[in-house]
Amino acid sequence: MLDEEEKEQVETQLANDAADGEAASSQPSKAGGIRQWCADNKKPFAAIIMLSVLLVASIAAGCIVYTAEHNALASVNEECAELRVDLDEANAKIASLQKSNKELEGKLSSAEKERDSFKAEVGGYQDQQATIADEKAKLEDLHAQLDALQAERDSLQEQIDAKKLAEEKAAQEKEQRRIEKESKSAGNSQIVYWVSGGKVYHTTPDCPTLKRSSGIHSGSISASGKSRCCKVCG
Repeated sequence: MLDEEEKEQVETQLANDAADGEAASSQPSKAGGIRQWCADNKKPFAAIIMLSVLLVASIAAGCIVYTAEHNALASVNEECAELRVDLDEANAKIASLQKSNKELEGKLSSAEKERDSFKAEVGGYQDQQATIADEKAKLEDLHAQLDALQAERDSLQEQIDAKKLAEEKAAQEKEQRRIEKESKSAGNSQIVYWVSGGKVYHTTPDCPTLKRSSGIHSGSISASGKSRCCKVCG
């Protein structure tokens, strides 16, 4: 771009020089006319002076024009040099900005990778939260089932206890009836054995339940004060 402008300026300068040359070449024609006029008027000395003045003026004008054009060309060259320096600085800044841009692109790429990794971790955490929520719901369901089973067990235990109590009561009533029957048949002549803290009387002192007992008493059933007979020896 700068070279083309410089060429245009040089071509313009050459055109101006050519125009000045044509103007200078027209001076001899004028001088010839003056000489002819001087010859016709027989004034050669005045013609020579006039011709010299015109020649000096033409040379001075050419020097002035040349100096002005030379200075203009030097100024243009100086401006071109300054523009080249500015262009080099601009190119250096562009290169620096391109380098910075690449570094920023690298940082942006790293940031995007970290963002994607963070999104993946968040997704995994959300999946874990969903799994935990499912497990918690299952655990609550199991607790509810356990409570229901415990309630059912308690109900069955109450039924079993009631049945056992009824069976024990029936057994006691049966035993009482047996004792009363035996008492009626044996009367007070039967010898039985008992201990002070016991609840039953025994038909023999060798009953296994009396092996560890001391203070065994003997006598009639009525004397024992016990209402029922031992299930082991009776």
